[in-house]
Amino acid sequence: MIISLRTRHLLLVLDNFEQVIGASPLLVELLTSCPALKVVVTSRERLHVRGEHELELQPLALPGPQMPVSPEALAQYGAIALFVERAQATLPSFQMTAENAPLVVAICQRLDGLPLALELAAARLGVLSLHALHQRLTRRLTLLTNGPRDLPARQQTIRATLQWSYDLLTPLEQRTYRWLSAFVGGCTLPILAAISAWPESETATLEDAATSLLDKHLLVRREQEHDEPRFVMLETIREFGWEQLVVCQEAEMVRAAQARYFVQLAEAAAASSGSEQENWFERLEWERENLRMTLQWLVEYAEQEHNAEMALRLAGAIARFWTVRWYRWSSSQERDWVERTLDLKVEVSPEIKARALQAAAWLALVQDDGEQAERFYQESLRCFGDAEDARGSAVASYWLGYLAWVVHQDEKQAQSLLALCSRLTKDDPVVLALARITAGNIALDQGKLTEAQTCLEQSVALCRTTKQKKNLARALRSMGRLRFAQGETTDARSLFEESLALCRETKEAFHQARALDLLGQLELEQGNAELAQPWLEEARRSYHALGTQRHFAWVSLRLAEAARQQEKYEVAHACYRKSLELFERLNETEGIASVLRSWGQLAVRQHKLQWATRLWGASQVWSQRKTSQHFSLPVDHLQPTGANNEPVVAAVRQQLGPQAFTAAWEEGQRMSPARFLAAQALHEPVASQLPTSLRKEAGPSHLTEREIEVLRLVARGHTDAQIAEALVISPRTVHAHLRSIYSKLGLSSRFAAIRYALDAHLL
Repeated sequence: MIISLRTRHLLLVLDNFEQVIGASPLLVELLTSCPALKVVVTSRERLHVRGEHELELQPLALPGPQMPVSPEALAQYGAIALFVERAQATLPSFQMTAENAPLVVAICQRLDGLPLALELAAARLGVLSLHALHQRLTRRLTLLTNGPRDLPARQQTIRATLQWSYDLLTPLEQRTYRWLSAFVGGCTLPILAAISAWPESETATLEDAATSLLDKHLLVRREQEHDEPRFVMLETIREFGWEQLVVCQEAEMVRAAQARYFVQLAEAAAASSGSEQENWFERLEWERENLRMTLQWLVEYAEQEHNAEMALRLAGAIARFWTVRWYRWSSSQERDWVERTLDLKVEVSPEIKARALQAAAWLALVQDDGEQAERFYQESLRCFGDAEDARGSAVASYWLGYLAWVVHQDEKQAQSLLALCSRLTKDDPVVLALARITAGNIALDQGKLTEAQTCLEQSVALCRTTKQKKNLARALRSMGRLRFAQGETTDARSLFEESLALCRETKEAFHQARALDLLGQLELEQGNAELAQPWLEEARRSYHALGTQRHFAWVSLRLAEAARQQEKYEVAHACYRKSLELFERLNETEGIASVLRSWGQLAVRQHKLQWATRLWGASQVWSQRKTSQHFSLPVDHLQPTGANNEPVVAAVRQQLGPQAFTAAWEEGQRMSPARFLAAQALHEPVASQLPTSLRKEAGPSHLTEREIEVLRLVARGHTDAQIAEALVISPRTVHAHLRSIYSKLGLSSRFAAIRYALDAHLL
């Protein structure tokens, strides 16, 4: 054969070469003897021979976290394009739209961008909706079957494809693959060696097995700063590995080993402090999903020996990490797991129970359940007392003092508990600094600026001396609010900026968002709307990622005000709508009143004086209502939103006249937020868009603002009853307005009125 190929120019293609990978040296011999020959080899693993040029085929491209919003932009990604193409082959009517695009992206991401998986999933759209398909993909291997019959059997289902690759592994490689599949988000080789009790003398063998799995593309290597590389699997590949772990009856043994390892890891992190703690927390950051998985398993199998106690130990140890990193998202499941374990009434030491109670309290607090958080902290304080743990008692006292103020507005009780915290924590500068910050904030909220300054200066000095970057960021943010209240705007800005820099450095997502929010508010108060906007937009993105809807609603209101100041009215309306929708859902009466008050100022700018008056009338009603007692994390306000509204209201009252102003005000008082949201679209056109004759002239012979509103609705095809509903007036009043319009414009019919409105560009 070599003789016949020696002088010929040929391309030799060898497919699926992994089946005869041992023959790789023969290819080198062939190429050496036949210099004009070119060989293309497809294989799931490298040949490991001289002269090999590797072209690695990755999964198809997927959008990242900041994914494009338009279907056209999304279709540029290979995975999305293939899924849509195959979906249309199955369901010719299928189209990717702005509404279903997020679901399409989620499906493609869940399938890791694997071409075969995408094709098999798209084929299921013949019998499943997109939503049902996405839900069913929690079990990919069961769903992704029935590939084309003209393909080899191993390519007709995802499971068959992976089984083909798995069967070609050595027993040692198969075991390594199975155990690695038990980790969510992967692990390092030392962690794998620890949970599998791999003998140190055979570490090289483990490394060889991992290297082989890398070569076969069953693993992906990810670098970790200052740590061992991490080995992860695509979720589809990991699901198959877990199935094999169950088949081999190793799953329970692996989970138990993982539980022992991660409980010890979390307890070591909880016992650390200072810069050492930061290094530990970085390790916990990488293992966050594995920690969640371990806690879930311990709770679900709590009846097994020691599992309930280990669940409480893990929760108590990781609570410090949750608190410092301010994790708010995905916390509902953790809260349920911890509370379920506490309900088991398992016999554990007072210290273990106290720390688990602190974990449950924190998870309740970040879900705005202040009353439950308070109960858990009170019980944890009793348990820490039984354990004679002064630091634990100090932490519980601090949070109880914090809640006494933000939930009950009980200054005396709050200061008493914070004083107790300070007495108990003389040797712990971290808790002491937090106590001084909160005491300063209480004084600041009450306008006691001298007292606030004393507390906050003490906390800043303590944090700087002990190099507490996280607490320093919080203290500086509070000090910035104080400086603003004292009229020191330049100092306030510098303090907010320093706080933001520290939050970015320490990855304090929630406090970073609050610093951004305050910087935006500061610029807004100074009339610098263009400078405020980027700060506020970044804050809104952060709040959205954290899931803090109340903070998101407030920053949306501030963005509306920034847009209003820049005369970006369409943007302002959209932000007002979003903010009002969220505040109504949250029953945040202060927020509802603030939106309506500020929205009224926009209506004035658009010369919609009656509409502005209605908004203000409704705002007055909501400002007098008590908000629900439901606890929520505080929002930082530099100034009351919509302050200094009275001069504008007085000017509008004078322009409309007392009778018309009072009528509009009372109409607004009868309107709900939902009615405003429904009717708002009818009032979008601004005065500058009206014909000059209708915009500038006034008097008995010309249309009033209300008559223009009625005429516009007539032109849009509304009946008299619909107009009455939209404008919150009676049908009889609508008839009166129509008679006046016909008289003033010399019209004789509804058709003529519609024609006039069209000619006058009222639509």
